[in-house]
Amino acid sequence: MNINDNVKSEIKNHALEDSKRECCGFLVLPPKSFNLKVVKAKNIAERPEHFFKADPVDYLRACDEGDIKTVYHSHIDDNNEFSNNDKLNSKKHKVDYLLYNIKADNFFVYGHKRNSVADITKPFKWGVNDCFTTVRDFIKKSIAKELILPKWYKTHDEHWSKKHPLAVQEIIQLNPILKNIIFTDERQLQKNDIICFSVSEKIKTEDHFGVYVGNSQFYHLPMNKFPIFQDLSHFYSSKITSVYRPI
Repeated sequence: MNINDNVKSEIKNHALEDSKRECCGFLVLPPKSFNLKVVKAKNIAERPEHFFKADPVDYLRACDEGDIKTVYHSHIDDNNEFSNNDKLNSKKHKVDYLLYNIKADNFFVYGHKRNSVADITKPFKWGVNDCFTTVRDFIKKSIAKELILPKWYKTHDEHWSKKHPLAVQEIIQLNPILKNIIFTDERQLQKNDIICFSVSEKIKTEDHFGVYVGNSQFYHLPMNKFPIFQDLSHFYSSKITSVYRPI
């Protein structure tokens, strides 16, 4: 589902109408339309500064507008995470959930089908926001260690794995804090382990990177998409070529 800038702007404005309480509402797809419509709802939770509960009247109004595709709400603190109740309700009702954080000014989407969380604030851009930089930034934030990337990464493109087939070896040489782990099973993985993949069927080389975050999930940035936390599915686990652990 394409959540464009206009939709984001409407949600942001709704959240800022009263920044002391969470806002909530629905993203609806009207009949014969390809564009999502924002339908605001009243938050009737007893503690709206911490939780949200959409007014049933607004829910019925949203249903009259079309098919509800996403439930959105805001956070007014530093919390960027969906609650367990958010995820359970998302799966139960088979709709994605969207979170807008006022302080950080960013958007996250929980996908109920893949049990995934995507940061839709950061679009893919080679050399700026790609699988290399996503791993680097995550490690820096998680364990306060700065990974060094090769000089060529700033100008690389989708053909980088052909031009630099030994990229992993280059990165390891630049970062002695990374220890190679002999990988045979997912149970060996620890939080912050850097996972290298060979995703392409055409080129048999390591061409993608991610970070293991625990609970059988990893964080990565697929090409031309958004940074995402998702389950280490059979597809990705079967593509693992090597694992490196920051020490």
